[in-house]
Amino acid sequence: MFARLQRLIFRRRRTLTCQKPASLSDRLESALNLKQEILSSAAEGIVLYDRDLRYCAWNPFMEALTGVPASRVLGQKALALFPHLVEQGVDKLLARALAGETVHSPDISYNRVHKTGRESWISAIYTPHRNIQGQVVGVFGFIRDITYRRQMEKSLRESEARFRTLVQHIPQNVFIKDRDLRYTLVNESFARQLGKPVEQILGQEDTTLFSQKTADKFRSEDRRMLETGETLELTDFSEAKGRQIWTYTIKMPVRDEQGNTTGIFGMFWDVTSRKLTEDRERLARAILDRLNSPEDAAHMIRDILQLIRSAMSVDAVGIRLRDGDDFPYR
Repeated sequence: MFARLQRLIFRRRRTLTCQKPASLSDRLESALNLKQEILSSAAEGIVLYDRDLRYCAWNPFMEALTGVPASRVLGQKALALFPHLVEQGVDKLLARALAGETVHSPDISYNRVHKTGRESWISAIYTPHRNIQGQVVGVFGFIRDITYRRQMEKSLRESEARFRTLVQHIPQNVFIKDRDLRYTLVNESFARQLGKPVEQILGQEDTTLFSQKTADKFRSEDRRMLETGETLELTDFSEAKGRQIWTYTIKMPVRDEQGNTTGIFGMFWDVTSRKLTEDRERLARAILDRLNSPEDAAHMIRDILQLIRSAMSVDAVGIRLRDGDDFPYR
């Protein structure tokens, strides 16, 4: 906004200097017109207080922002006309500006009743207004409507809260890592899987949470995904406490508004039961195929034993018949 005012002043000064010398009254009139043009065209609120905090200027932006016309404001004492300024601490900011200090307000809430009745937000800068001798004779206030920014921040917070609620209550193990591959979010399911509280996982790398072999595998996958930006889906097998475990994992890049990859979102869950069911179904179909084959009984039984041996990952399997040939362990 200040840059725009500077351009406006420059254009006005250039116009004045290109004209022939003007009288004092003409220069005063031009200066007043310039002041009025600045106040009218400013894209934020401009107010001017005297030392008694009476309003001396209230531009069209302030009229549109508040719904209060300048005719109702000019000449009135600010704190009497708008008592809420005291509640919001604006009186103290104005006092500091009168003492010669430029001050920034925090975000201030107000109700724009004349339009929607909903809560709106502003921020302000108050700076001393000095005369030619450098004496503080009042305060300039520059008011910015930040309602849209606050609404976006609120929407973002609500969206993040909904996301965290969802993440914490789904049974899958969920995590987010930053570009340095440190955990920035994990849910309770993930923490239980590791046997650690959430607080001890956040900020950590895989090397401090898993075996070196597992950590190296995860880091290799993550770095490849950060480089390519591709989603990764895989099924992993492991053994824990004598039990075979299959997990299904999805990893995808987290991107900012510019499309840059800023981290990794991941989710994994135990699919052992589903995997075992699929394996049993495949085994049953393979055995049926052998039973329906034209091979002799001995070959058929040996083929079935081999199928069972492979499916169960055992060293040997055999059948001892009550009558007839045995099919020894092999």
